[in-house]
Amino acid sequence: GSFVLYYEYTCGIGRLTRPAKDDWNDGGYMYTNYTTLNLTTPEIQPFEYPPEVQDSENRVGATVDFSSYDRVICFGDSVLDNFCGRYYGRKNFFEYPNLKVDENIGSIFRYDIWREKVPEVLNRTHAEDLELANDPTKKVAMILNSAAWDINGYEGPAQDTNFTASMRMFREAIEFYREAYPKVTLLWKLPQPFHMSVLPRAHCKPDCMARVKYTSISTARFLHDEQNRLMEELNVPVLNVWNAAYLSFHWHMPNDATHWHKWQNGFFIDMYYFDPAKKQTVPRP
Repeated sequence: GSFVLYYEYTCGIGRLTRPAKDDWNDGGYMYTNYTTLNLTTPEIQPFEYPPEVQDSENRVGATVDFSSYDRVICFGDSVLDNFCGRYYGRKNFFEYPNLKVDENIGSIFRYDIWREKVPEVLNRTHAEDLELANDPTKKVAMILNSAAWDINGYEGPAQDTNFTASMRMFREAIEFYREAYPKVTLLWKLPQPFHMSVLPRAHCKPDCMARVKYTSISTARFLHDEQNRLMEELNVPVLNVWNAAYLSFHWHMPNDATHWHKWQNGFFIDMYYFDPAKKQTVPRP
């Protein structure tokens, strides 16, 4: 077989945040890889389910089972939209009867404007779903997330390297939702890696480069770990598909370092449906 090594960033460039690279022509990505041929295939680390679902048969330590809810609301950015089967802002490819996904809030879940804008969108798109939680015989969960716009967004105030403002916003948002919807179970989907190696230099024109100038695995990993710690402190169950996504860079959308194909997201979300009768994995091509 062959072994390909991708170089993405060096000298800490991947961890720079706005406005450090605003005046750069690109994000400092190396666009470099090396290939070695005719290697003996090494032993591959076996895939492990995320800790919140664990083994698919006995579910040791499992804490998140979508099939146990009457309604699961997806309310976050486009990455969460895709995770829940919604693509191009309109088409839902998955047919889980209890899963609801509508308008995404990636561009407005921003620490300087979220209180003004996000609650209105939630009430407009999911009022009926949220009302279901008032029925004592029903269970409702809402999945939240944020990372792509915190890292890639080029509008609004800049952040420090620790994303202090975003982390404060996440905490305040959890407190807000808990007070507003006390009967709804909150879940938080942690960030996935952004693989710049799938984005060829020739494809990335100026508008594209402005969007991905700060995109990197290292920054996504930093937010992943910080969000994980915060949610543990707040006692919010997490959805952690980092390992599965990290090993699946070849299933990104074409020339897109942020989003995954629908069949890969079908694999991700199916891990959280324990009832075999409710699984609806989208076949790979």
